[in-house]
Amino acid sequence: MTTRTPPSIAWLAKKYISARSELVELESDIAKLLVKRDALRADVASLERVIDIHEVPIHASELQLTRENLIQKKLKYGSLSSAILKHLRSISSGSDASISEIFYAVIESLGIEFTSEAEYLRLRNSVSHQLRNMCNKSKVVRTIKGNRKFTSRYRLIAAGDQLRWDFS
Repeated sequence: MTTRTPPSIAWLAKKYISARSELVELESDIAKLLVKRDALRADVASLERVIDIHEVPIHASELQLTRENLIQKKLKYGSLSSAILKHLRSISSGSDASISEIFYAVIESLGIEFTSEAEYLRLRNSVSHQLRNMCNKSKVVRTIKGNRKFTSRYRLIAAGDQLRWDFS
C-alpha cells in the first residue's frame, strides 16, 4: 500500500517548492547584478582617470548624469484606446463626439494631471492619432472631417455604415 499525502501537506510542499525556487532564482540574479555592478564600477573608475589626465581642464565629478524622460506620461498599454472606446460607448448611439470631448473624457477617465503645456499637447496629439488609427482599423467612424476651425467628430460603428469607399 502506498502512503497518501494529505492535501494540506501537499499544498504546503508545493508552496515551499515554489518559494524555494523563486529564492534560488533571485539569489542567482543578485549574484549576476553584483558582478555587473563591479564591472561598471571598474569602467567608471577607468574612464574617470582617463578624463582627469586629458589636456582639457575638466573633472569627471563635474559631469551631469543622464536623466530619465520625465516629461512624457507613461500610460499602460491599451489604456488610451479603452478610455476612448469607453467614452464613445457612453454617449447615445446616434450622436458623435469631437476630439476635444473625447480628450477631456480620457483625462477624466485616466485621472491624468499635467505639469506643463507640452504634456497637455502631447496627450491631445496622441488621442487624435489614436482616433485616426481606430478609424483605419474600422473600430470607429469619422462623421465630420475637421479643419482649422472645427475638430473632427467620431462615433462608434453602427449597422449600415460604409467603412470603405469603393470607387472602382
